[in-house]
Amino acid sequence: DTSGSMAGDENMMANCFGAAMVQLASTQGRKVYILGFNGRVTLLHKYEKKKAYIMTSYGSLGSHEWGVDKVRWVETPAANALHSVMSMQAGGGTCFGTAMTAALSLLSEAKDADLVMLSDAADRMPRRIVDQCNAMKARLGMRTSALFISHYRTKDLETQHSKWADTITGVSPDPATMLEGLTDMAAAAIK
Repeated sequence: DTSGSMAGDENMMANCFGAAMVQLASTQGRKVYILGFNGRVTLLHKYEKKKAYIMTSYGSLGSHEWGVDKVRWVETPAANALHSVMSMQAGGGTCFGTAMTAALSLLSEAKDADLVMLSDAADRMPRRIVDQCNAMKARLGMRTSALFISHYRTKDLETQHSKWADTITGVSPDPATMLEGLTDMAAAAIK
């Protein structure tokens, strides 16, 4: 989530977590996508077999037109790709539907994948996305995690996201507890 509400410590934690996920997946020999979003997809990287690829374009597609076949990739040095993940800036609105449409398209044939949404939870998941996500979980064995960086955590938030997420983990964006929180989040997301 690169929306404006993620500015500050939340954005820094999200960027660090993205880089940590790339490292963890690489160590495990797994492919990983990092997808930045606000009201649209702002960044998309793919890491596999010790190579990094960045999305060069997908046109001006809306969420309903997203398709993995429309993404154009270019190989780039892994250090450059990780630098852009670590440099993502927060701004704009939040649209979970756009991000999840893209993520589910990318994972549409991936067996036993992990889908991790990291956000401050400043949006609701559209019902059609919840249904699509749950169908893919059943068909592909996909695991889903909602990781929230937020000063607040409500029962409504947990109830809403438990409709699609297998695990929900929250951490305060307080810098004093950031490292411990990131470690807990990584452990919850990839087993």
